[in-house]
Amino acid sequence: MDGKLIFSVIIAIYIIFAIFRMVYYYFQDQDSALLREKSFFNKFGYVPYPKGLMGGAGFFTHEFRDTWFIFVLFLCKFNFAKKRVKKEELDFIASWPESYTFYLKKKTKAGFFDFMIIIILYAALEII
Repeated sequence: MDGKLIFSVIIAIYIIFAIFRMVYYYFQDQDSALLREKSFFNKFGYVPYPKGLMGGAGFFTHEFRDTWFIFVLFLCKFNFAKKRVKKEELDFIASWPESYTFYLKKKTKAGFFDFMIIIILYAALEII
């Protein structure tokens, strides 16, 4: 078999695997997402994302809403993130139990590594 064909098949299989894993983490994170949103709203009286995403159901709406929490959880170590987010919001989110953020962190890391692996495989395909 040709090397390019083998790499193309590997990339296709890995992309399918990554999609299934993303959907699995999405369903695992549903309850935690509701807890995150309710606790944040109860504490501050507003939601941190655009109002157009409120009440929207579905896979992509859920992921867009989580983008804000991912931003805070992973980028608050850097000074530029602290300027955009209020200190009391940072402290509140940092105080959440692991059950609120476990799958959020897991799907974010998995998505990042899936993206990097697909890029590396595609680069290898171009080199061959």
